[in-house]
Amino acid sequence: MSSKLPNPNGHGEGSPRKRARPSDQEERSSAAPSSSSSTPQASQGHTERRSSNNPPSAGSSYPISQAYTPSSSHPSHAQGPQMMDISVPNGLTPTFFELEPEDEFVRRIGDWIWALARTAQHVEIEAKIGTIRSHQTRQRISLPIETETILLPSADVRSNPTGLSYFFDSNMSSSHHKHYNQLLNHQTSTTRHAPVPISYAHLLETDTTRKLPDGRQVRIRTDKKTGGVVEVVEKVRLGDLNVYSPLRKFDWRLSISTEKPIPTVPTEGQDVFIRKKDRLSYSHQAVRVDLTQVTTQNEEKRHHELEVEILDAPQLLEEAAAHAREENNCYDQLVAHLIGTVRMLVRNCA
Repeated sequence: MSSKLPNPNGHGEGSPRKRARPSDQEERSSAAPSSSSSTPQASQGHTERRSSNNPPSAGSSYPISQAYTPSSSHPSHAQGPQMMDISVPNGLTPTFFELEPEDEFVRRIGDWIWALARTAQHVEIEAKIGTIRSHQTRQRISLPIETETILLPSADVRSNPTGLSYFFDSNMSSSHHKHYNQLLNHQTSTTRHAPVPISYAHLLETDTTRKLPDGRQVRIRTDKKTGGVVEVVEKVRLGDLNVYSPLRKFDWRLSISTEKPIPTVPTEGQDVFIRKKDRLSYSHQAVRVDLTQVTTQNEEKRHHELEVEILDAPQLLEEAAAHAREENNCYDQLVAHLIGTVRMLVRNCA
C-alpha cells in the first residue's frame, strides 16, 4: 500500500501503511488487545506476538540439538514439496517463528525520550521538518544509505567517528508552505463530521527572548491582536535526534525541552531576540501540527516552519513509566503515532 495522501486537488490515491506492532519478548498468556478503537491500545510491556493458530503446548518444542524427523503420514512430507499454504483462519503468521519482531526505530526513539525526560518537569516533545546540512558545504548531506535513519550526534566526536559535521535547517520555501497549508486544510475538512475532528486555530503571536541579569533567558509570548501576555517560560533544550530521509525532500529532527513557567513578566534584562509568528495550528488526537511563518526583528524575509508536537507530554511519560515497569501501556503506540504523522508529512511533500 502507498503512504501517499490524497492530493488536495483530488488527484492521487493510497493511504498510510499499517504499522507493525512493536514487540521484543515471548508472548504472554493474556490475549492481545483489540485494535478496533481509534485510540492507542495498551500493550503489556515488551512483548512479542505469537499466532493464535494452534499454539504449541509446553512440551511441543524440539531441542536445538535434536533433529526433527517428520511423520511419513503427513501429506506435505509424503508428497514432496508443496505450494505455499496460507489458507488458515487468520492468514499468514507474522514470521516463521509466529512472533512479530519489534520495530527498532520506534523502540530507539522511545528509549531516547524516556532517557532524557524521565525525571524532567514541564516537558515539550516536538519534531520539526527541514533539511540536514553539512557545516562545510552548507548543502544537504549525502550518505551511502537508501532508507530513513537516525544520525549520531554531530557534536560528539566520540560517538561520531566519521567526523561528519552537520546542522538542522528548519526553513522551507513559501511554495512548500503553501502546499502543506492546502494539505492540512484538506485533511481538516475530511474530518469535519468524524467522531474526533481536527481542531484548527490561526494565531498571531510575538516571541521575545529576554536575557536576565543572572544569565537565564526567558521567552515572553504575546498575542498580536490583544497585546496580552500568553505565557512566560524559561526554555531549556535537553537534546535533539536527527533523522535523515535520503529518498525524500525533507529530513526531520526530534527535540525535547523543558518549559518552566514564570509567574510574572521580568522587568529587568535585555531583549536579545524577537520572532513574530503567523501560525496555523491543527490539533488531532495525540499531536498538534503547526505551520508557521516567522519574521525576526532584523530580517524582513520570512521563514517557514512545520512542526509536530505531542499534545500531552505528561501522559506520554506516564505511559513510558508503565512500559519500563512492564505494565499495560500504550507508550509505543503513542511514539509510533508521532513518528507516523511526521513521516506522512515528509512523504507527502510537493
